[in-house]
Amino acid sequence: MANIVEILSGKLPRLHDAKTLQDIVLYLVENVRRDEVSGVEGFFEEVERQIIFADRSTQDRVIVELLEGLKNQSCLEDVDYIVFENWLLPETHVAWRWLEKKWQGKRSLADEATSRLK
Repeated sequence: MANIVEILSGKLPRLHDAKTLQDIVLYLVENVRRDEVSGVEGFFEEVERQIIFADRSTQDRVIVELLEGLKNQSCLEDVDYIVFENWLLPETHVAWRWLEKKWQGKRSLADEATSRLK
């Protein structure tokens, strides 16, 4: 059975050699920056399926490593992460909002990383 990185990267035909969810995050953020976002709808449809139907461990990885990764990497790259909301389906959107509530009043990983660079 394919692992989550293989499953998700398979939905992004121009992405080659992704070994981690962070590789997928970097690819997506860079493509948003370059305004090369055609075809990401199928990727986010698969994200939705994984959040609904995958085992708990995979769901957690998709939410924390992928979705939270998108938010954090977007901040580091000065990309407005709200652009990703255009492709989020209902359950993915719930997870996205849950991450925002989780971080309210706290510093995000991106904020921590940025503050350490100053």
